[in-house]
Amino acid sequence: MVSNIRDEFVDMFEADELTNRRDNECLPLPILYAMHDPRAKKKITRLLKKDELTDDDVAKVVDVVLNVDEIRRLKSEMHNLIEQVSAILDKYKSCTKATILKKY
Repeated sequence: MVSNIRDEFVDMFEADELTNRRDNECLPLPILYAMHDPRAKKKITRLLKKDELTDDDVAKVVDVVLNVDEIRRLKSEMHNLIEQVSAILDKYKSCTKATILKKY
């Protein structure tokens, strides 16, 4: 689950991917969460309405998203989950599969 959410964050940082998601799919999860904040929604919507997104537009969207309290809580929860899983995997140091998972 954390890996999937991480991928959703990654998709926000690439202009081509964000444009594709805007035009053909669903916006990345962090953007959807951030849009619960009315001020963030206004800024994000204004930027995403552009025909073509530039790297600068994407940087502005990311900046807005990462400064929303709900996203900060989501990131904190993700970090907590990663620490919990890491602690569990540490118990299986001799297992090759656990070592591979921990690198991911």
